[in-house]
Amino acid sequence: MSKSEITKKINELKKYNYKVIIFQTDRKKRRSESDMLDYLIIGHSRIYFLELKLKSTRDKTTEGQELLIKELKKCSYDNYGVNVAIINETNIDEIINKIFTKTKIS
Repeated sequence: MSKSEITKKINELKKYNYKVIIFQTDRKKRRSESDMLDYLIIGHSRIYFLELKLKSTRDKTTEGQELLIKELKKCSYDNYGVNVAIINETNIDEIINKIFTKTKIS
């Protein structure tokens, strides 16, 4: 599964009243916020921060992304509505299911 196929799946959430912001496709925004995670999804009293790293290409998170994930996970312990996860071609369907069922993903 490619990045564009995963992005298409995530964009499907818009049909269910989620706001989906994709940072990976906007090069200008990406340069100015290089450590930002790829997707921000807001809806149904929840916030999701998702970083896409394909296993097939051996993508790695940057040091800045690791620090951001760590800080977001701290927030998630205090606020059940904040969720953060690294997604890939093998877990995307599970993560989307957890978003629909409002199950904690971090």
